[in-house]
Amino acid sequence: MDHEQYLGDTLTQVAMEKAGIIKNRVPVVSGVADDDSGKIIKQTCHDHQTPLFLYGRDFEGISNDNYHDHWQYNGFNKVTLAELPLAMKGNYQVGNASLALAAVQLLQEQRYVITEEQIRTGLARTRWLGRLEYFRLNNQGEIVDSHANGLQFLLDGAHNPAGVTALKHALEDEFSYARLILVWGSMADKDLQTTLLEIAPLADIIIFTRPEYERSATADQLRDTLPDAMQQKAVLTSSVRQAIDKAREHATPDDLICIAGSLYLIGAARQLLVGELITDG
Repeated sequence: MDHEQYLGDTLTQVAMEKAGIIKNRVPVVSGVADDDSGKIIKQTCHDHQTPLFLYGRDFEGISNDNYHDHWQYNGFNKVTLAELPLAMKGNYQVGNASLALAAVQLLQEQRYVITEEQIRTGLARTRWLGRLEYFRLNNQGEIVDSHANGLQFLLDGAHNPAGVTALKHALEDEFSYARLILVWGSMADKDLQTTLLEIAPLADIIIFTRPEYERSATADQLRDTLPDAMQQKAVLTSSVRQAIDKAREHATPDDLICIAGSLYLIGAARQLLVGELITDG
């Protein structure tokens, strides 16, 4: 669920809007769940006589339990690619990459020349700024090796329930730290309570802030969504810069500073930390 004010407030309504991209007899690759949204996608494909290639049914990705940065793609027509690289964090990226490779398979059937070497190189080089993006900064503000001295940062644009759940699982399964210092800012029209309460119990300190955008919730509004018992670990700030400064004050090299809750927050924070904006395209 996201953008409910435009797409509708049920999975069925959202799926109907998303299904508008489906065209007659043009293959569809989808990772849609087996719920109301899945029914809409399947029915729309049927109505348009469109072949549907569904993740978990026609193709899949399997994570390597021993090496989180390698996985296996099992495609349709008995295609298998093993020991594939994956540069991005988050177990859900295996599913995303599988969707991409299914699309590649369909292009190959249309006589596009895409080699296995190109696939492996593309996967190894792909990164998504602001999505489970980890780095360590030294006292001079330079990105250094993960084992070097400096503060650890994790930037994630999670801003809806599904995204925050993915962030929670990554924090529990893929990162090690002494304390979690959470810097959080959200848009006021988001499901503040559901998203924040998903991640807040993991945090030792929560620093609320407000990105410079008219839809942003205030730090007070965010704090007030927490149960009384959790509000004692909240720190209120009036700007993204002040929030980052507070996080630096509290953090040690063994702690993890996680900045999340809004793409606007991530964009502002990333520019302050590494001097690079996240842009579309």
